[in-house]
Amino acid sequence: MDWCKMAVFLYCCVPTHCIADFLSHKWKKGRLIFLHCFLYTLFFIPLFIWFEVDLWWLAIIFVSHIIIDRPVRKFALFSASFFADENHSVIAFGFDQIFHLLVPFAIALIVF
Repeated sequence: MDWCKMAVFLYCCVPTHCIADFLSHKWKKGRLIFLHCFLYTLFFIPLFIWFEVDLWWLAIIFVSHIIIDRPVRKFALFSASFFADENHSVIAFGFDQIFHLLVPFAIALIVF
């Protein structure tokens, strides 16, 4: 296991995720969720090429992003509604981001 390469890969995945999710955020509702996930996945292509990760892992990025943004996000909003403070959307956002960042971490553990 190449820990150094894995660490650099993950270090690059965090800003890639933040930029991709932010720039494609306006297409996150309804049927446009697929466009959002497609655009999000495109941002990872240069990173995967640079680190010589098989590009079929992009399908995992795409599918997991759909899964996280639809039912898991609804679950996070539902569970956050039990908190009595006005910051429940921040809690839901935290759940969403943690689940999103676990995917590249799992890919890095398998690939490297």
